[in-house]
Amino acid sequence: MHHPVNIPLSFILDPAMIVDRKGRFLQCNPATFDQTGYDLQALQQMTAADLLHPADTRRARLELLKVIRNGQSRAFEGQIRSGPETYAWVRINAHLLSNTPGAETALVIARDISAEKARELELRRAQRQAELASKAKSRYISTLNHELRTPLNSIIQAVHLLDGPGEKYLTNKLEKLSEQFSEHLSNERLREVADKSSDAPTGERLGDNRALHVIRLAATHMRDLVNDALSIARIEAGELQLQPRKMNLKRTIEEVIELNSLSRPSLDFRIAAAPDVPNHFTMDQKVLRQVLTNLVANAVRYTDNGSVTVRYAWENRCEGSLRFEVRDTGMGIPEYKLNKIFNAFEQVSPGSERALAGTGLGLTIVRRLVRLMGGEIRAQSQPGHGSTFTFTIQAQPCRQWVQEKANGTHCSLCLDNPDFDVIAANPVHRHLLNKSILIIDDDPISRELLHRRLQREGFVKIRTAGNGILGLQIAAHEAPDIVMLDLHLPDFSGFRIARRLRKELPVLPIIAVTADASEEAYQKAMDSGFSGFVPKPIDLHDLLIHINRVFPSD
Repeated sequence: MHHPVNIPLSFILDPAMIVDRKGRFLQCNPATFDQTGYDLQALQQMTAADLLHPADTRRARLELLKVIRNGQSRAFEGQIRSGPETYAWVRINAHLLSNTPGAETALVIARDISAEKARELELRRAQRQAELASKAKSRYISTLNHELRTPLNSIIQAVHLLDGPGEKYLTNKLEKLSEQFSEHLSNERLREVADKSSDAPTGERLGDNRALHVIRLAATHMRDLVNDALSIARIEAGELQLQPRKMNLKRTIEEVIELNSLSRPSLDFRIAAAPDVPNHFTMDQKVLRQVLTNLVANAVRYTDNGSVTVRYAWENRCEGSLRFEVRDTGMGIPEYKLNKIFNAFEQVSPGSERALAGTGLGLTIVRRLVRLMGGEIRAQSQPGHGSTFTFTIQAQPCRQWVQEKANGTHCSLCLDNPDFDVIAANPVHRHLLNKSILIIDDDPISRELLHRRLQREGFVKIRTAGNGILGLQIAAHEAPDIVMLDLHLPDFSGFRIARRLRKELPVLPIIAVTADASEEAYQKAMDSGFSGFVPKPIDLHDLLIHINRVFPSD
């Protein structure tokens, strides 16, 4: 063994060692003995590799060689013995002392970082648990979302059937529909209520068209709430993507106002639109409706008397930026609260009964959705003088922009697409009504209601199947023109059924009609060659648009 270098190491508080190129100990300080539990005599019978955890041995040798050969100081983390069977995490720093051939030496200092590593490990464990909890929550929301969509689909489709043109005796129609579907009702309580209500006068059983209209609005709102639950999960995961479609902006705002006015009929609800803003836009109607619904509902919640007004106008017409204002005459918001209301779980007056009306997440979601649509939101308020929430979004009003020059260059809009109103009112081309349709869905009510609604649109060749096997048999014998396929069937998945159908009918259009409205299901369906994707509750207008796209002309 080489003669010790005799450099004073006792002033170093961390374990410090002088080693030769083979890792043999030449000199150690007292902290080394305390850390490892070995004295100098024992250490002189060992090398640095004997102190290291087996997983760190190879790397430590390579780092020491770099120090000896290149004179570079090196630093890395590893574990050294803290007893016969235990190890402690240390951060090792190695510095060249001598590069004399045959007498190379290096100073190695090992700082104990066990507490730091323990905190790091705990942080990783907590992060992993949070990730698992987030995934579990997302799975729960997705499952709940899927299960709620099927009965909601039945409610909405049945209401649309009841509201058919020229239908005057809604009560009789409801009773007839109930009789047809009574075999599918497994809830004995529902049957009991139906039996009792059959003896009541007609007006008490159902009410008038207004009652039916309220049911439709409430069912649509419930559908939107289910969509919102999935949207929240997607927002948190960064997975929510806009799906722009043509929509009637004015009608969308009217529906939001109409729904919220039912809960507070004493308030004055107003809509104010700038005269140069067209009605028809291409944007994500569901996201915009969610933003407006949250803001209007918030205004209603905090306004006992007065009015709630929704205004909209161009923020920047040339750039396609729309500005919306939701103004109320309610209790107002203190100035110190204005900077906090968009934070999660913040409410205007925590602890009061009014504060219990919401979760405190609504404005947080609104801000994220507004930013998703390319805009920002701000609030202005004074206690006792109401509040105004203003937000901007990017919107596409029509297919073309016309650039005009008059006293300088400015932008003006072309007229709305003249075909849009016609398509919205009657989106089915007449030549499609002779196309044969096969509906494959395991839910009997959803299947029958979709059948009836398509019949009311004028389709006459419709077959239905309650499982994949029956659907394949019907398709093999009748070769339908188009298939509407549920993705979750009791015997086979919709994707497997689609593959089987394509073997026999390679160009058969298949539209996914499913309660699984997740982005993953949509992307998988598109990647699998589906011709369209319509989530439940079914928007018949969207479904008919998909049919038009499959058969664009004669």
